[in-house]
Amino acid sequence: MTCRWTDRNSNSTILATGILSLILLSGLLYGGTFVELVALFLNLAGKIIAHNPVVLMGAFAIAYSMGQVSASLYSVALVHYSSGYDATPYLVTAIVSADILLLFQIKDTSSGLG
Repeated sequence: MTCRWTDRNSNSTILATGILSLILLSGLLYGGTFVELVALFLNLAGKIIAHNPVVLMGAFAIAYSMGQVSASLYSVALVHYSSGYDATPYLVTAIVSADILLLFQIKDTSSGLG
């Protein structure tokens, strides 16, 4: 199976032969991970606020949707300004690295509380 993707900004054509199944598998794994995380956090919200979990579940849903929309917007802006797709993975790596550092800092400060 052969698929062709063409970049509108240039005449280059990316030819993918035989990797369509890997792309679909990657999408399934990524989507499955997202569904699993949503289910996990909604279950956690139900346990944290047992008497009225709707508020926390709504906050989780809003946070997820804001993340999805903002990620798409900055990705499109980076592709537009840098004329390529190379800058977006670097920015995502920086954001995830900063998040990991913040999580370690939160873990260190919360472990001393009690």
